[in-house]
Amino acid sequence: MSNDAPLGDRARALARNLHVLTVMFPDSEKPLLGMQLRNAAIELVTEAVVASATDDPAEKQEMLRLAAVNCIRIRELIQLARELDHLPEDDVAELIAAVEVINATIARERRTARY
Repeated sequence: MSNDAPLGDRARALARNLHVLTVMFPDSEKPLLGMQLRNAAIELVTEAVVASATDDPAEKQEMLRLAAVNCIRIRELIQLARELDHLPEDDVAELIAAVEVINATIARERRTARY
C-alpha cells in the first residue's frame, strides 16, 4: 500500500489481514482472542471512516483519539496471539508494522485537524 493511502483504506487492509489470520486460530481461541482482534479492527475502520467524513473538528479529533486507542489495543492483542503461538513471527512483524503506519497517520491527522 502506498504511503499516501487514506487512513480508512489502511484500516480496512489491516482488518482484512487480521480476519484471514484469526480464522486460522485454534477453535478455542476463535471466539475469544480472534473475536477481540476482529472487533478492534472493525472499530478502527469505523473510527477512521467517520474521522475522514466529518466536518466537525471536535468529532474528528474524538474519532482519531479512539482510533489511536484501538491501535494500541490491536498491537497488544497481536503480541498476545504471538506469545500464544497463534501467529507466525513474519505475520506479527507485518501486522505490527501496519499498525505503526496507521498510528503515525492518525497522529499526523490529529496534528493537522483544527478545533
